[in-house]
Amino acid sequence: MKTKILFISHSYPPILGGVENQNYNLAKNLAEITPTKIIANGRGKIWLPIFIPVAFLRAFFLMTVYDVCLVGNGVLAPLAAVLKFFHPKKKFFSVVHGLDITFAQKKGLLSKIYKEVNIPSLKKLDKLFMVGNFTIEEAVKAGIPKNKCVFIPNGVSLTMLRKKVPREVLSKLLGIETKNKKVILRLGRFVPHKGTAWFIREVMPKLSADVILVVAGHKVVAQTAGDPSNFEDCQKAIQENNLRL
Repeated sequence: MKTKILFISHSYPPILGGVENQNYNLAKNLAEITPTKIIANGRGKIWLPIFIPVAFLRAFFLMTVYDVCLVGNGVLAPLAAVLKFFHPKKKFFSVVHGLDITFAQKKGLLSKIYKEVNIPSLKKLDKLFMVGNFTIEEAVKAGIPKNKCVFIPNGVSLTMLRKKVPREVLSKLLGIETKNKKVILRLGRFVPHKGTAWFIREVMPKLSADVILVVAGHKVVAQTAGDPSNFEDCQKAIQENNLRL
């Protein structure tokens, strides 16, 4: 008999974003291998005050017939922890991103509440599916037992990414010659937990001269909730290792 999964996501398409895309594909692929029920918020953060209590009530009753509850990130950890209290024989898991842990280290009232509520809630769940080893390291620093953490790399659909485009097009876009070069593409915000500065410092100097790193993303605006921008640190790492920009 297949395991029945209740998947809850507070960030879901048609809202655009990395977490939204990951949650959608995770739910879609889970449904292809086992019975999966999805409770998702596709209306953005403004809808959360309504979505969370409604999602809790629905999940409270649905967990009587489902075996596992998986939440899309650490924001919903308190919801999962309370559900676990009422359904102690069921399993409760959470996908955990770097910001799900590091947000608790920030300044401000919201971060303090998150530290006192969400981090303890994560500790109460059965397993935490971490998107990176850095996330595990930060989780352990926050007091989360390492044996609760499992590193599962994000999947990539090659059929969605593969498109025959002449290398000349890339060379024109970047303004440099890329023929006979190996190109590494990194996408995402310039924040510490993405590991871009570390990659530039620790990995790029060890690679051959025919390797090009293309980094695309945006700088985080000052006072934005979450990790600060480390764009300048990336530039410094390039200079320290005599790499060409």
